[in-house]
Amino acid sequence: MTPEELSVLYEKAIDLTQESNDEKELLEMANSLSALPSSIKDIPELHTEEIINALINRRVIVLHEKALKILESAYDAVQKCNVLSHNNDKKYYENGKRLIEDYTIVKNAVEELEPVIENILNEKAQHNARNVLSVLKGQMQILHGLHLEKERKMKGKCLFCGGDFKGTFNKVCTNCGKKKSY
Repeated sequence: MTPEELSVLYEKAIDLTQESNDEKELLEMANSLSALPSSIKDIPELHTEEIINALINRRVIVLHEKALKILESAYDAVQKCNVLSHNNDKKYYENGKRLIEDYTIVKNAVEELEPVIENILNEKAQHNARNVLSVLKGQMQILHGLHLEKERKMKGKCLFCGGDFKGTFNKVCTNCGKKKSY
């Protein structure tokens, strides 16, 4: 590597520590500097170790900020799809499309939030993120249950187990023995 190329590499690295919001770019630069031969890395005037640490710290901050944005959108999903309040209003989910839309919103929020919780630096915010995730997973279960109930009703199946009914006047499930309740 020529002195000019080395100079450009170090200038870019320093710029990234101050400006970059691309966590992959930060990691790649830290790896590039780490891969330099010791004869170059160990030159005190280059401050290679400090620059690598600054790149890694910047990356941690970028990941933290992204995780907080995802947490915020997950919290919005909790508010929008407040299943518990809608569950008391039977007509709210009569429209199967609304049920599927809410389920999709909640499922997407879970899939986005779950892998980034560890990137949240603040312990209290991380705890709140875990609580939001727990609520979202609970909402997913409720929505899934409502979907199953709706589907089973449409097919004339038992709401509890999905079994068939027998009997003319008093219909009873062949699997679980429960009376038809609808």
